Amino acid sequence: MLNKLIRLVAVTLSIITLIVYSQALIQDRMLVKALFTDVSNAKNYSDILNGLPYYQHIEKAAVKLYNNQVNNKQLNCDQLKLWGDKLTQINKRNPQGYYLLTSCAEAEKNQKKAIELIKRAIKYDPLNTQYLLGAAILYLNSGDLVSSELYLERVEAIDPKTFNLDKIVAALNQRKLQSIPETNLAK
Repeated sequence: MLNKLIRLVAVTLSIITLIVYSQALIQDRMLVKALFTDVSNAKNYSDILNGLPYYQHIEKAAVKLYNNQVNNKQLNCDQLKLWGDKLTQINKRNPQGYYLLTSCAEAEKNQKKAIELIKRAIKYDPLNTQYLLGAAILYLNSGDLVSSELYLERVEAIDPKTFNLDKIVAALNQRKLQSIPETNLAK
């Protein structure tokens, strides 16, 4: 009787392992399709989002989806919010999820929420120069030039060759010049 029970448990565990393994292979195939083969196919992304909750797969697909939307100048915040929420649901400390949510808050002109979200992304990935640069831009756009400059200094200290750093520094300097009263310029 004990042998039959052991065999039954072994067969059951083998079946469960086979099912999970096959699902993992399917998920891997969908990720490859989303990242490399058919990057604009929404079904591939949907299958990853609604498939097994593999944190790394979801994060890689979310980044690819975001970059694809930014490059095509077609930010779909409804879609990105789903991904950002999913990433932060799986891992409350996921900076990428907060970054996706930041981009949507900014697109919706909600500066306060965008700054709050980018601060959370930076909290969990304090050396990510793109997040720091994003915070500098948000503060620059909100008129807080001091905070913007502090974030730009952090970016420069970490990696002075960060993409677009020079452009944001130039924009900050331009805004500083514009904020100087005319009487000071005449002296």
